[in-house]
Parts: sequence; C-alpha cells; structure tokens
Amino acid sequence: MTNEELIGAHQVDQERRGLRPLSIDARNCQLRALARMAGPRSLLDLTRQEIEVFLDGRNVGPKTRYAWLSHLHSFYVWAIREDLTTHDPTLKIVRPKVRRGLPRPANVDELRQALGVARPHERCWILLAAYMGLRCQEIAGMRREDVLDGEGLLRVVKGKGGYERLVPLHPAVLLALDALPMPRVGWIFTRPRGGPYLPIHLSQNFNDFLRRSGVDATAHQLRHRFATSLYAEGRDIRMVQEMLGHADLSTTAVYTAFDTRAAAAAIGNMEFLDNPEPEPVTLSLYCKPA
Repeated sequence: MTNEELIGAHQVDQERRGLRPLSIDARNCQLRALARMAGPRSLLDLTRQEIEVFLDGRNVGPKTRYAWLSHLHSFYVWAIREDLTTHDPTLKIVRPKVRRGLPRPANVDELRQALGVARPHERCWILLAAYMGLRCQEIAGMRREDVLDGEGLLRVVKGKGGYERLVPLHPAVLLALDALPMPRVGWIFTRPRGGPYLPIHLSQNFNDFLRRSGVDATAHQLRHRFATSLYAEGRDIRMVQEMLGHADLSTTAVYTAFDTRAAAAAIGNMEFLDNPEPEPVTLSLYCKPA
C-alpha cells in the first residue's frame, strides 16, 4: 500500500469508530506531513529516530508535541491491528511532560462592554459560551431542533468526542436566540453567503469580535468563566463535569483549584497559634574584632 492508501484506510477506520471529522482531518494532516518527510519510503518502515527528528523539526511546544505523538501512535496501533506491521516506532519515544494550566476566565466587565456593541448573533455567541459553557464547535453545530425551549433545555450534539448532553437554557440565552430570530428548522448560525459555519471559522470570527470589543480573552475563556462560576455557585464538581461535557472528571477538577475564595477565608480565620505582638527589635552594627 502507498502512504496515501494507508492514510485513507486509517481514515475509514476512524470514521467507523465515530471519531469527529475535525480529529480525523488533524490526524490525516499530520500523517501526510510525516509521509512527505519519508519521501518514497512507507510510513510503516520509519524508525523511532526518524520520527523523533521529524517532531524536532516541527518546532512546537510540549503540549502540541504530545498531541502529535498521540495521533501518530494511534496510526501505528491501527496498522498493527490490521497486520500491516509488527512494530510501533512511537512506543519508546518519551512523551513530554505537559503542565496542567489553570483556567483563565474572561473578565466580566469586559464581557459587558462587548455585549454593548455586539450584533444579535455575536450576543448569542457570548451568552452561549459564558452562561452555558458551549465550545465554538458546539455553537457552530446548533440547529433549531436542538433548542428545546418548551423544556428549557439545549441539546448539545456536536460535543467534543461525539458526546451529547442536555444543558439548561439560561433565560438571557433564550431571549437572545429569539431576537435573532431563530429559523423554524435547520442551522441557527449561518455564514453571510449561506450555509453553516465551520467550527474554525466561527472561532476566528468570535475571537476577532472579542478583540475588537476590547476583551482580553478568547472565546474558550468564556467557557472558563462559565465553569468557574458554576462551581462557585454549587460546589458540585459532578454537575460541572456534566454541563461541560467532560468525559474525565480530572479534566473538570482544574476548575476547583481556581476558586480560592473559600480557601482564603478559611486560612484567614485560622487562630490556633498564640500570636502576640512582636517585641520591637533594635538593630545594631556588627563589628568584626580586629
């Protein structure tokens, strides 16, 4: 099989497994870049050292390198399962240590400022992200049939990893959607020339609007605002996990670390040690004897 045939067969396997089109496209892009480096040689013949040189040449940070390694590893796991090869050259490549970042919720005053200049669809984007925690890809995938206004719910069907979830409709979100107005059926947000937004295009438009409005945050940081605020309200990490659509609770746990108000109050109330006023200290010069 040629490299292009290998990539195509791997794509079919991913589609059968229900992976998101964006994930499949990303893996195909990375495999084709590796194939270009390999030249006439098969991807199945590459060594660990050659893949490490390839990754070094990408000049990316630890998080992106980790992602590339994971995608390439999945290709070789598939190839072994299909009896196309017997070894995985990525198996012994050391994965970089990726630091877990703290959330960076968008500033509330800046969001109010952005709402004041937002057009109807931009207002919806802000409220969907900040009040309901939607990702850009989920906003792009919204259809009128998913807005269950009679039940006060939004069905999120374009979630990361293919997961579906129900999120309660915030009253402000429903008012903003009605003001668009929403279509009777079909896509809620469409491009000026027609047709739904691709997630990457909606993300670009959303972030461009935020910058123009003076918001020092990305669209995804509005989701951070939702998550940290929701946890502060109820202290229920499982509920936050469900509302965000996280498969792993450890992904959600980072939002509990951000809310330090309760910890600050508890630390400030500690008085279990005697703490009298310190005696005044008289400083004197120390002279070394001759």
